[in-house]
Amino acid sequence: MKTKLKISGIFVVFIAMLLLMGAVSASDESISNHTISEVETTELNADESVLSLESADDNIIKEKESTQDSTITQTNDNTLGNSTGENTTTEGVITASDLKTEYHSGKTIKVTVTDKTTGKGIATTLKVQYVQNGKIAKEASYKTDSNGVAQITTALPVGKYVFKISHDDTKDNVTAATVSKVLSIVKTTTKVTAKKATGYKGYKITLKAVLSKTKDGKKVNEGKVKFKINGKTYTVKVKNGVATKKIKLTKVKTYKYTAQFLGNENIKKCKVASGKAVVKNTYATKIVVNNIRGQSGDKVKYQIQVLTKSGKKVTSGQVKITWNGKSLVCNVTNGVVKLIGTLGGNFKKEVKGTQYYYKQFTTKFKAKYIPTSLKYKGSSAKYKMVSTYKCSVCGKTDSHTHIVNGTSTKIVVS
Repeated sequence: MKTKLKISGIFVVFIAMLLLMGAVSASDESISNHTISEVETTELNADESVLSLESADDNIIKEKESTQDSTITQTNDNTLGNSTGENTTTEGVITASDLKTEYHSGKTIKVTVTDKTTGKGIATTLKVQYVQNGKIAKEASYKTDSNGVAQITTALPVGKYVFKISHDDTKDNVTAATVSKVLSIVKTTTKVTAKKATGYKGYKITLKAVLSKTKDGKKVNEGKVKFKINGKTYTVKVKNGVATKKIKLTKVKTYKYTAQFLGNENIKKCKVASGKAVVKNTYATKIVVNNIRGQSGDKVKYQIQVLTKSGKKVTSGQVKITWNGKSLVCNVTNGVVKLIGTLGGNFKKEVKGTQYYYKQFTTKFKAKYIPTSLKYKGSSAKYKMVSTYKCSVCGKTDSHTHIVNGTSTKIVVS
């Protein structure tokens, strides 16, 4: 029995050796054929073929190493990620407090997001909903700084709000439970100043009330102001911190008026403010100017005076002078406009035998006072510049006789 088993074992070993030799022979033949095929295909010499083969072997080795490295790296990355938490989300904690403040106080709510594990601040994005009576009154997004802090606005109308602060989980790998706090906005106060108003009889005067800025420095741009003056009441909307009303007062005197902010759902009614409205008299004016007379070609300095009916100098305004389709506008200075005029010489000549007739040359002007203040009323006046004939031979300006070549010539000036 033992002899049979021994022979059987020898036989198995023999068969195994034959199979192994065949496999080696086949492997050698495969490598040899590959080398020849590579040489024949590329037509390289033996040295180049060896280099090509070595390069091919290197690539194979690198591919295997790369594959192994890739596999190892992937496995290690996954293992490290799971063990250290680099790819997991960070659990944050949102902290805020309730707040009660006035309308337009300028105050903000401090919100902090910290890492639950380390307590350090987290820079992330928050979503805030202001809910009033079960409805969302306002929504906003805020970013915390590197310390995890964000300042939430309280610029809302008067009322009680639940503001819900949640983390915007679409922005980063941070999670945090939603926090709800209460924001109470109460009415604020403002102050009204009634400005002094000045006007003139026959014209409208402007009443003006200025509201003080709110605590955050903004102008009041809501509500109404009530004016009372001369037994009448006017209600005006506030715009950019101001309320104005134009009215007409008939008497020349100083009136007292009041202004009061009526209050609304956000701002309390304020105390009454008092002011003055002064109505001044208007003054009729007159223009004083003399006719100008001279010889043709003369330059004459003259002035136009603008006075009140009582003779006082008018201190503002302009005078417009027109003549022959032309015009000139001058400013009034201390009741006077100063001018220089050049007299013309377009005389009309008529000859009758030995008599020559010359008529004086006249230009008509109109001066109109244009007030630039409601203090004065407009006025106007007419005047003229007259050029008289001057003989070119003897220089005489009146009628006279010349004897030329024994002939008597009479010049008639009218």
